[in-house]
This record gives sequence, C-alpha cells and structure tokens, in this order.
Amino acid sequence: MTMNEAKPLLEITWLQGWCPVQAEGFIYGMPFYFRARHEGWRLEVDGEIIARGKHGGDPHAAGYMPLKKAAELIAFHAIRHAMPEDADYDACNSLQESKDA
Repeated sequence: MTMNEAKPLLEITWLQGWCPVQAEGFIYGMPFYFRARHEGWRLEVDGEIIARGKHGGDPHAAGYMPLKKAAELIAFHAIRHAMPEDADYDACNSLQESKDA
C-alpha cells in the first residue's frame, strides 16, 4: 500500500441527534456506528461492539451527550482499537481518565 492509498484512522461522516446521539463513519476504512441513549453508549466497528460505557448520572443523560464528547469517545476508542495487542493500555486509559475529570 502506498501513502496515497493509506486510509485515515478516523473519518466521521455523520454525527448528530438527541435521544439518541448517533454517528457513522470509518475507522481504518471499516464502517463504524456510535449510539448514545438512555444512560449508555456503544461503538461498533464492522458490526462488532468494540467499546461501551455509561454517561452521566441521570437515566437519560447519554441521550443528551454533547456532540463534542461523542466525537472524543469515538476518537479515543478508534485509536485504542488500532493499537497492537501488546500496547500500553494503562497510558491510554490514564489519558482518557484525565479528560473525563
């Protein structure tokens, strides 16, 4: 593969909504789908859930997640998904925890 053929790590083609917040795009050329509703969110790549979590303390908080927060979650987990199996996940996790604080 040449540099011109390289696929970008992340391309968000659509991000919008309230109850649910949803996004679509590509991670390394594979389609992803993000959805946040009720108190939780999930990120699927090529039909497989690669990450999920809760947002806020209210039972409906995830449905009102700011779009910037949704984009940050997608980017964080896209990078983590692309990391090799033996990567330093502790460093990656501490970065996310500092952003959540």
